[in-house]
Amino acid sequence: MVDQLVLGGALLPSACSSLRTGWGVAIQRGVVCEIGLNEQLESRYPEAARLDARDLLILPGFVDSHVHTYGVLAHGMPMRAAPTGFEAFLKDVWWPQVEDRLDRQMVLASFRLSCARLICSGVTSVCDVLEAPLIPEGILDVPGRALADLGLRGALSLEVSERHGPSLAQRALRENVRFARVCRA
Repeated sequence: MVDQLVLGGALLPSACSSLRTGWGVAIQRGVVCEIGLNEQLESRYPEAARLDARDLLILPGFVDSHVHTYGVLAHGMPMRAAPTGFEAFLKDVWWPQVEDRLDRQMVLASFRLSCARLICSGVTSVCDVLEAPLIPEGILDVPGRALADLGLRGALSLEVSERHGPSLAQRALRENVRFARVCRA
């Protein structure tokens, strides 16, 4: 049974489709189950709740396939001098001043802020790579819960690197495996 109709001014079903004026969507249990002309949807589902969006364009949700949400913490960070190259920037600035200082609260705050910005841009799914080699096990649960709270979908992972030695790299691998198992369950 269709729960809701969103009656659009226009609908762009996909990047490969043409714009369809006067079209909307039918939603069943939170999932778009049908698209069509507004009048046809209203006639077909007279009992469904209606959201009038006839002055808006309906688009599919966007996917950000590569984001580092914690990076928002560096916005506006003062620099003593311009970096001389990418590797120098990583060694002198990024690793010691951002990644190696992350804690659970910072991960949660940066994830929520980044996701709020993504949502405002129409993003509904993210692939976020957290680069926090010094954070204890279970860290992926923090953005995982926030993702669910925000109503987004996503794939989350922890970067695996031997920058701090093989034991921390192994711990990061274990965290990725643990989190994948939790998500499957």
